Amino acid sequence: MLKNLQLVVTLSTALVLMSGCATLRQSRIPEFIEELDQHEFSSSERETIGDILDYVNELENDVD
Repeated sequence: MLKNLQLVVTLSTALVLMSGCATLRQSRIPEFIEELDQHEFSSSERETIGDILDYVNELENDVD
């Protein structure tokens, strides 16, 4: 019984630490936007790039 409790506590601690580490990662989307602002794009290209960045943002939020 004590070994099972120790195992549960160890696994719980590991999961909390891993999930805490994932939230420390910063999004690179602002970096990409800053880089893209230095270029000239048509309105359709801007729309496509915006859609891609929105998709990446959704993926980043799903990981957290």
